[in-house]
Amino acid sequence: MNQAGRRGRQSVDPRSASLEADLPGDVVPRRIQSAVRASRSRPTRANAENRARILVIEHDPPTRETLALMLRYYGYDVTHTGDGREATRLLAHVTPDLVVMEWCTPGLAGYSLCVALRRSWPMMPIVVVASRDEVFDGEPPVNAWLQKPIDPPLLNQVIHDELAPVRSS
Repeated sequence: MNQAGRRGRQSVDPRSASLEADLPGDVVPRRIQSAVRASRSRPTRANAENRARILVIEHDPPTRETLALMLRYYGYDVTHTGDGREATRLLAHVTPDLVVMEWCTPGLAGYSLCVALRRSWPMMPIVVVASRDEVFDGEPPVNAWLQKPIDPPLLNQVIHDELAPVRSS
């Protein structure tokens, strides 16, 4: 029996079920996959009600899935989408504590997406993960800007720092 057939019979953590079913193993780096598998066996630090909810908006499926895996590894509850307009529709049903987004997404992107998010949730932190810098006239519409390639501990620290005031209020 092949590897996929065996995987289908194993009990799978529901948080990552869609990832394992939708993507071949070589799309998400193996070290991230092994870190997620290891994190399943250890007790979680926070129960589901206390975990911060993060919305990931990223157009590239492998990058989106990798971001979701990294954030789940760090204990966050993750929802993701690949389109800015879909993200605004999704926000009618889900209220995240923080948004991690790519600056250039299909539909609604960059500055327009940030303005739409700020209009409805003015205090929600927005962290941009992008491959290039952006120059703004005046105040940037985001809380933090990180360059790709993504450094997982740095991303986690930025998210932790941005959520600290939100979680304490």
